[in-house]
Amino acid sequence: GILNLAGTAVPVLRLDRLFGLPAAAPHAYQHLVLLQGTPALALLVDRARTVVTVPADRVAPVGEGETYNGCVVGQITLEGTAIQLLSAGRLLTERERQAVAAFQAMHETRLEGLGQMP
Repeated sequence: GILNLAGTAVPVLRLDRLFGLPAAAPHAYQHLVLLQGTPALALLVDRARTVVTVPADRVAPVGEGETYNGCVVGQITLEGTAIQLLSAGRLLTERERQAVAAFQAMHETRLEGLGQMP
């Protein structure tokens, strides 16, 4: 989908669909995580319990060939739970990135048109 963020069309990716997981029913604890960088991109996540800073020496490496497109770049354990660290730049293939960019451009044009309405 697309998020209208102050007049900017920001593509939103659902991680459950991206990773082929069962679709999560919409609920009050879902969050949009706006990623830093250009082009703008947001992730719809099922739940975010906390934000933490992790020292690099606590990140266990994951082999690039062990995950789709090398999108998992490390793993940490937090409160006994294994958490995979994702690379935003590797979540999509180049072809998928191009499709998202085209979708975003189409919605940018629509938003610009809305701003010109009387």
